[in-house]
Parts: sequence; structure tokens; C-alpha cells
Amino acid sequence: MQKVAEANARLTAASPLKRSPIIKALVDAGEVKIAAAMHDITNGQVSWLS
Repeated sequence: MQKVAEANARLTAASPLKRSPIIKALVDAGEVKIAAAMHDITNGQVSWLS
């Protein structure tokens, strides 16, 4: 189940790049970064995905 959740987080993070040319241009220019992460609700820790 964890792998499915991580795949979903990666797809969700990639989605704005495909749907918005403005966001894609900002990412390409290095002005913003979009990163996928997982939040563990049991301890509040955030794990950034590669």
C-alpha cells in the first residue's frame, strides 16, 4: 500500500507541470520547485520523495 501512496504523490506532483504552461516555465527557469512528499500522520514526519 505504501508504494501505491508514493506513486500517487509523485503523479500528483508532476501533474501541474503537464497542466500549466506557466508553472512549467517557472520550474524550467528554476524559480520554483515542485517536490513529492509523504506525511506520516502517526509522528508528523515528512519524507521527501526522489
